[in-house]
Parts: sequence; structure tokens; C-alpha cells
Amino acid sequence: STGNNIKALFSPLFLFMAFCMTLTATSELGTQQWIERILGASGASPMLIMATITGVMAIGRFFAGPVVRKFNPAGVLLYSAIVTTLGIYSMSLATGNMVYVSALLFALGVTYFWPTMIGFVAENIPQSGALGMSMLGGAGMFAVSLWNPVIGSWIDQARQHALATKASPELAELAAGQATLANLSLFPLLLIFAFSALVLFMRQQRRQQISVA
Repeated sequence: STGNNIKALFSPLFLFMAFCMTLTATSELGTQQWIERILGASGASPMLIMATITGVMAIGRFFAGPVVRKFNPAGVLLYSAIVTTLGIYSMSLATGNMVYVSALLFALGVTYFWPTMIGFVAENIPQSGALGMSMLGGAGMFAVSLWNPVIGSWIDQARQHALATKASPELAELAAGQATLANLSLFPLLLIFAFSALVLFMRQQRRQQISVA
């Protein structure tokens, strides 16, 4: 019933996943929406970077089912957080052709974030129903809308700081992009700790179910 759906939205596990969704969505969509501004001065083509990320995500999500079944959703989320952190941070240091390698790493990290989050809720909090999955996606999109102005201010502040040190406009743009990416890497870094706790929690739940059975 709708009442049970709403009640499930306030369960500790759902609230935890909703919080994590705000971080996964910002790690994925927040970075991609600003990719042209962030990496435009890195010596790489922002459009080619976006094409690489989109292509990898499309292929990876096509095979999402077997991957998630093999490694379980919590494990996939932890892997995604680790690889995304490495990908975003490496982009904050890379220039030239190495940006494409970093973008590939980033794409491999964020590929399974969104679908695995939705699938985890559907599998482990079935009482929330379609409402739970919708609310989880809504939490992610809402977080991105909140963080977008902040990300823009990071770029502006870093650019102004670089120009204040008498850097050229091109170097100022590069420094602004790299500084912003370093800030964005904190989102998936937090998720490493959150999903590590989730993995331990789900293992404990599995042991309890086995002992009861």
C-alpha cells in the first residue's frame, strides 16, 4: 500500500541510501555537466571526453546484470566509489592525452552508480516500491541542482586566485578546472567509507539470515 511505501522511506537503510545517492549523483552528473568548463584548457577535447565517458557507460550498463550478480550490489558500489575517486583525482592532475585515460577511469567508476543504487533499494527495501525508487532518483537530481552553483563558484574562485598570481588566462582556466576536480573527488571519497560500512552491514544481515534459517 501507499502507506507502507511511505513508511519504508523513513527506514534507516533507505535514509542512508538517499544520502549516498546525493553523493553518487553529484560525483557523476556534477562532474559531467561542468566537464567542458573544467577540462577545456587541459589540451584535450571536452566533446571527445564526453563521448568516451558516454560510450563506456552505455557498454558497461548493458552488461550491468551479470556484474552486479557476481559481485553483489554493495560490493559494486564500493568498487565504483574507489574507481570514481581515482578517476576524478587523476583528471585534476592530468593534461594532454592523459586526460582521456583519466576520463576512461572516471567512466568505469560512475557506470554502475545510478542503476545499482536503484536496484539495491528495489531488492533490499521492497516495501518502498516504485515510490522508493522514484524518491531515490529525485534525491540525486535535487542534490545535483543544489551543488551546481557551488561547483560554478569553485571554478570562479580558483580562476580569480590564479589570475591574482599573474597567471595567463589559459593557465588560470587550467588551474581552475584542476582545483575544482580536486574538490569534486571528495564526494566519491566519502562514499568509499559509506559503502565500506554498507558492505559490512549487508554481510552481517546475511549471517543473521543464515543463522535463523
